[in-house]
Order: sequence, then structure tokens, then C-alpha cells
Amino acid sequence: MDRFLLFNQTAAIRREAFVKAGGFDVTMRYMEDADLALRLSLLGLFAFIREPLAVYHRGSAGSLADEALTGWTSVNENMVMTRERVHQLVKANGDYSQLRRPARRALRKSRRELWVARLGQKKRILGAPTVSHILKRAEYYLGAIAARSPWYERMKVVSIPNQAAYGSDATTESRRQDIGR
Repeated sequence: MDRFLLFNQTAAIRREAFVKAGGFDVTMRYMEDADLALRLSLLGLFAFIREPLAVYHRGSAGSLADEALTGWTSVNENMVMTRERVHQLVKANGDYSQLRRPARRALRKSRRELWVARLGQKKRILGAPTVSHILKRAEYYLGAIAARSPWYERMKVVSIPNQAAYGSDATTESRRQDIGR
């Protein structure tokens, strides 16, 4: 609920999962990848490869990432929309009961960040941009401290056996499908 994955450049998604999750929300200018990743995470587990397979370059002139830095309010509006959608999905499905609290917490955090971003745009209010900047930095440092606490949930990593070790019978085929979920 509260971690962003660099997603588009590095994801391989089964078509059925992509369709079931609803694909990308084309109405979103920013954060559509985080939106899709959160909805996909409700369908099953992710797997990752430790070996770098993509290179991310920041700051390309005219890039969407550059544009997002100036449109921070829009980014936060889309994140609130994403987390509201996921919060509603989690609330509506009893299978996700353990995710209700993290979803609610992530939504509150996004709403706070949106409020701070909007405050920063109020140039006519004396000191509003400065207060916004201070609050944004405070949220960042509090998040960094929380991520280092012993209560912060860590990603669980398990090894997937080498595919070459599998035979071609129906049992091993079903194991392959289970691992890939």
C-alpha cells in the first residue's frame, strides 16, 4: 500500500491479470503505473529478479517525470484517487481484511500530501509555500524513520526453483503456474 515500484519499464504481466485488474486508467496523467501495480497486487504475488534489466534516467528534458515535478498537486490528486479506489476494493472484499488498516493509513497519507501540495500553491497566503515545503520534508523524514523501524513490514523474498529442474508432466506444469502467480 505504501511502496512504489518502478513499474512500466520492468514488468511482465500475464494478459489475464492485466485484463482482470482493468488495465491502465487512461484518465490519469500521472501515477497510472502505481495505480495498476496496486490493483494487480490484490490479484496475487509479485516476483522480481535481482539482476538489473532496465536503466532509469532522471531529468531528461521534457520528460513526464520532469513535468510531474512542477505538477505535484496533480500527482497527489491521482495518488489519492488510486488509494481511494484500492481502499474501496479492500473494504468490499472480505479476503483483504488484513489490508484494511494499511489501505486506510496509505489513503490518509496521500490526502495529507495533497493538502500540503495545495497549500504550497497558495502564494497569496504569507508563508504558505514555506510551510508546505517544511511539511513535505517532515513527511519525507518521518517516512524514512518509519522504514527503518523494526515494525516496518519487510518484503518477503523466496527463491523460485530453476525451471530446468522441472519435468514436463502435469503436476510440474501446475507448480510452474502456481509459482508464477
